[in-house]
Amino acid sequence: MNRSVALVPRPLARLFWTGPRKENRDQQKFVLKWLPPLFVQGRSHRLRLGTRVSWSTANVTFMLGLAGEYEFDGESDMIVANAPERTSDIGGFSAFAETGSSMRPGASSPWQFEVHVRGWEGRRDAVSGMATANYLF
Repeated sequence: MNRSVALVPRPLARLFWTGPRKENRDQQKFVLKWLPPLFVQGRSHRLRLGTRVSWSTANVTFMLGLAGEYEFDGESDMIVANAPERTSDIGGFSAFAETGSSMRPGASSPWQFEVHVRGWEGRRDAVSGMATANYLF
């Protein structure tokens, strides 16, 4: 069966903002040796501009995305057991790419399976992935 595949482009514009809860800052200064690193305070203001393209065949949808991401204020304060508090800064430009797919076993199936991979290159270098199984009711 020959099905036509239509590419569906979607522009992408997102603003991410993360800020500290000031009332918790002084309460988190107490750190024991066996605790993992503790983030005391973090600030992040990111703007992501790009596009996504998706297409579907039968019960599978594929997606690709490319974007530029600029971190205006990316600082975090962290404490590791018995070490002084340190501040890191990840402000600047990063390229962002993502790909993924979503599949349903049948048109009437309540199950949906998704796989996504995302990556950053530039000031922020990272790769993340996600796999989910959803039961829709």
